[in-house]
Amino acid sequence: MKKKLGEIFLFSKDVDFSKIEDGYGSRYSDGSGYFDGNDGTKIQMYSDGSGYYEGADGSTGQIYSDGSGFYEGTDGSRGNRNADGSGYFEDEYGTTEYYNSNHAHDTSTNSEDFGLIEGLGSLLLVFTLGKLSKKISKKEDCEEDNENYDEEKEEVKGEDEQEEEEKHDEQQKEVKTQKTRKKYRTKKKKNNDIKILLICFGFIFLSIIVSFIMEYIYSTPKEGEIKISINVKDYIGVNYEQVKEKFEDMGFTNIKCVPNEDLITGWINENESTDRITIDNDSDLKKDEIFPEDAEVVITYHSFKIKD
Repeated sequence: MKKKLGEIFLFSKDVDFSKIEDGYGSRYSDGSGYFDGNDGTKIQMYSDGSGYYEGADGSTGQIYSDGSGFYEGTDGSRGNRNADGSGYFEDEYGTTEYYNSNHAHDTSTNSEDFGLIEGLGSLLLVFTLGKLSKKISKKEDCEEDNENYDEEKEEVKGEDEQEEEEKHDEQQKEVKTQKTRKKYRTKKKKNNDIKILLICFGFIFLSIIVSFIMEYIYSTPKEGEIKISINVKDYIGVNYEQVKEKFEDMGFTNIKCVPNEDLITGWINENESTDRITIDNDSDLKKDEIFPEDAEVVITYHSFKIKD
């Protein structure tokens, strides 16, 4: 019965699907119906006469609303239905049955027709087998070519992989070399920076030492020299006798006191108060400045005009 399902689908118009073995189904009064085979085969019919067939083995069929249709089985069976209901069905063994417009077997075909059809069928079978043989041979050749191509591809792939590995190794060596060079340059630069830093610190330290030495040399009076031990500006306005005594205490031997004779009333500047102090005509005197002990010290002081 399974082998006839395609034929039943095409040419059994009012078949009761519930009576088909190896499955279950139903047929309704409006012409619609269905069948679900245990193996997964499905038949569906609609009220307008159309329907479809889906075999579990991949077979397919279709009936259109105008009554025409077809069936293609994966086992080689096939069928065709015309709009008036006539057609044929050929099973997997090549046996063909013809149907008239009433879906009944067509008995009008004589033996000559069957002989002619059978001869044509044989020729068609031989032609089909020849084509199939060529197709199989071509497929085998193609598979062999594919195998050869795969082998060549594997060989090329192996060569490419080897070349890629060698290239990768070279790149790794180059990267390692670059890292080594970079590390060496970084270390060398670091050493150079340290050297430059040490030189700078050494130069600064040496400059400080030299400065201290020079300061000591130039701030220490030699024999016959005197270093000013006071802030000279603090003694402006002080009685010139006190200023003279201070310079004598420091060791200066050539001290002169000169009256300015600039007072009239003595209200602004006191009489005999120091107006200016110079050493060797230098009035911009600083503490710790060194002069010879016989340098000329001139103390000018305010005084009234001296009468002749």
